[in-house]
Amino acid sequence: MKNFNLKMNILITLNLLLILSLGLIGFYNIYKDKENKKVDNNLLYSIKKSNLNCEQVILNIFKDNTYEYIYEYDEFNNKYSKLKGTFNYQIDDIIQNNEESSNINYLVTDNLGNTYKIDESNIYLQEFLEEININLDNCLKIIN
Repeated sequence: MKNFNLKMNILITLNLLLILSLGLIGFYNIYKDKENKKVDNNLLYSIKKSNLNCEQVILNIFKDNTYEYIYEYDEFNNKYSKLKGTFNYQIDDIIQNNEESSNINYLVTDNLGNTYKIDESNIYLQEFLEEININLDNCLKIIN
């Protein structure tokens, strides 16, 4: 009987250690996922063309009146090429003056994950792209 109780205590202890280990592994994976999905609190909008049959270039707009144009991806080094600059434009006009249309050419995603469908005729978007000299009609260039 004494051996039986000892074996049961060992078995219970091993099961508790297994449960604890699985819990710690699960916690680590959740923590790691949160670290990998850090949100840039400075990001205001991401803009891309909606009707291209390729990986699109992306224009990220930040709250501090800077932008980042992602135009190239190097598969070997796993790095994106970016053009950075500043602007002086009332960027919210693009969203606030958008009219409903069936001719959707751009997708604008804000920092909260809301996506706005923007028509090509949106003069505010066209003025902004012209001001910073960016063309979103291109595909992302992939370097092998």
